[in-house]
Amino acid sequence: MNTGVTSITIDVGTVIAIIVSAIALLSTIIGPMITASITCRHEERMYKKRFLTEHEHEAIERYLRIVGRYVFGKAYDDQKDLGEAFSEIYMYVPRELWGRIQLINDDIVLLLDAKDNEERKKLTTQLRESYLLLCEHLAPLRRSDEKKQKHRSKKNNK
Repeated sequence: MNTGVTSITIDVGTVIAIIVSAIALLSTIIGPMITASITCRHEERMYKKRFLTEHEHEAIERYLRIVGRYVFGKAYDDQKDLGEAFSEIYMYVPRELWGRIQLINDDIVLLLDAKDNEERKKLTTQLRESYLLLCEHLAPLRRSDEKKQKHRSKKNNK
């Protein structure tokens, strides 16, 4: 009796060939997708890191520029950038420099409120010394090659 069912026989070599072909097809499709995904995530992290580093440098440079204008200048009328520079600097400098920065900020406020030239002269002299010392302490945070920066940091610590 024949039931009408035909049996299909596939030898082992054909099965292995189909499996290898399927794996090769999937790897050619999935491999580049995985690589692209990893590359995109890496590029995004590097972009964020670069952006934050650049912003850090800009904030420190802006603070030094604005404070330097008050320390070495004679016109104290333009105070619009002073508050922003005062507050933002704390986010980007090491905590051990916060006290120095606060003293400079306080002295600038006193300088802006000074009534006579003698008081201004005394405060300006004091501010210049504090400002230049702060510049020395901030030097290791400057924009430069990382290897050079580490080398100079060690050199400056002597």
